[in-house]
Amino acid sequence: LLGDAYANSGQHAAAGDALQTALNYNPYTPWEIQMRYRIARSYYHAEAYDKAARAAQALITAAGGGGEASPDYRVYDLLGSAHFALAHYEEAADAYRHALRLMPADAPEGDKIERYHQFALELRSKA
Repeated sequence: LLGDAYANSGQHAAAGDALQTALNYNPYTPWEIQMRYRIARSYYHAEAYDKAARAAQALITAAGGGGEASPDYRVYDLLGSAHFALAHYEEAADAYRHALRLMPADAPEGDKIERYHQFALELRSKA
C-alpha cells in the first residue's frame, strides 16, 4: 500500500523502494511478477535507469525460473528503454529484439519499439 501511495503522489523512487521492501519481506507472494514489473516501472519513471534495468532483469529471471510463461513484451520494452537511457546499446537492442518477437501484431507500441531497436543497432555500431 505504501508503494501505491508513493506512486500516486509521483514519488516513483520511493514507490520502487517500498515495493522492493515488501517483496523482500514476502518473496513468495503470488503477485511477485506483478510487483517486480511495478518496481521496474517505478524506477524507470524516477529516471533510476540502472535500478529499472536490474528490476526488469530480475522479473525476467523470476518468470523463467518459476515455470511461468515468458514475460510480456512490455517488460522487454522497459528493459530496452532503461538500457538505451544508460547508453548500453547492445543490451537495449537485445531487449527490443525480444520485445518485437513477443509483441502481438496490433500492439500500439510496435512502431516505437521498432524505431528504438533500429536506433540501438545504429548506436551500437558507432560505439
